[in-house]
Amino acid sequence: MDHEASAKAPSRRLPPFVRRRYIRFLVYAVVGLAAILLLIGLSVVAYPQLSSSSFLMYSTFAYPGISLLLLSLWDKRLTRRLKAVEYRLCPECGSHLTDLSGETACPECSAPCNIEQVVKAWKVFSYRWWRDAPPLARRHYWRWIIVGLLLLGIILATLPINLYKMAGLRWSLVFYGLWALSMPVLMYFALESHKRLVKRLESAGFKLCPKCGYPLTGLTGKTRCPECGLQLDVDQVEYAWRRYRSIRTGPFV
Repeated sequence: MDHEASAKAPSRRLPPFVRRRYIRFLVYAVVGLAAILLLIGLSVVAYPQLSSSSFLMYSTFAYPGISLLLLSLWDKRLTRRLKAVEYRLCPECGSHLTDLSGETACPECSAPCNIEQVVKAWKVFSYRWWRDAPPLARRHYWRWIIVGLLLLGIILATLPINLYKMAGLRWSLVFYGLWALSMPVLMYFALESHKRLVKRLESAGFKLCPKCGYPLTGLTGKTRCPECGLQLDVDQVEYAWRRYRSIRTGPFV
């Protein structure tokens, strides 16, 4: 099994078919958010006795979440479609290429394509860390996501308190400013943690136990992890870690 990092890899850019869908969805989301804000503004003008500040803040937080949920549902449906046709989908129009091979053209849009490169590109696109990454990497991501959700929960819990009325504008700006600064700091430490994981992988030759992270250097074939006792195949473990590392940070074949 060849894992040379210098091997030619498919483009990691979004296929045109997906890119057009994402742009269309983004336009719909922006238009929908603008419509919600317009309705809230009109309601405040028409009924000034109503306090819509909390509703406005909750709407601005909830609407992006709902939009991302709808986008993830479409992405999941696309992934199922890719698996059904063995990743043979035209990147230009989304037509099936199941009966074609080698250098060819799409029967629907006549776009030239190489079936092998199309399959590789779609596999790179459909890779998801919460599903395809080794368990150790998934725990690494979930740890930082939980911390970020806790910080988000703090700000959401304080919205009904209406800090502007209770503590004044100055302390409200200080509180929300500190919370806003905490997110980039959190992302920085998360990226540094990921870099340390990649260095551990490279120092161990990409032979780390996917469950506990114990180095498997010197072991070959089917064996057990000396630390946690997990039954594994060292070659498959190395392949999975190289695939994870390359899709996240570089080329992969």
